[in-house]
Amino acid sequence: MTVTPSRQMINPGSTGSFSYTYNGNGTVSASVSDSNKASVSVNQSTKTITVTGLNTTTSDITLTVSATATSDYNAVSATAKVQIGKNDGNLSLSQYSDSIKYGTSSK
Repeated sequence: MTVTPSRQMINPGSTGSFSYTYNGNGTVSASVSDSNKASVSVNQSTKTITVTGLNTTTSDITLTVSATATSDYNAVSATAKVQIGKNDGNLSLSQYSDSIKYGTSSK
């Protein structure tokens, strides 16, 4: 089992999407290490995990995706990191530009 991306920043009130690979027939579940900071749901048909940011964190929280053991497969799990940050605006940098655009103004 693998989870991608391995780390993602999500704003409070926003969602982030992770995908997983799993070839077994166990039930897939997901959890976060701090349920006061984020909630999580699993869509087994699309193999995606949706994480919703609840409150800002000062460090990463761990997303754990697990599959139960069956008569054919062992239990497996994989982790990824999530940080819930605050939305400070958009910053875009261009490699060959002489300006930096922050939000709607250029410098």
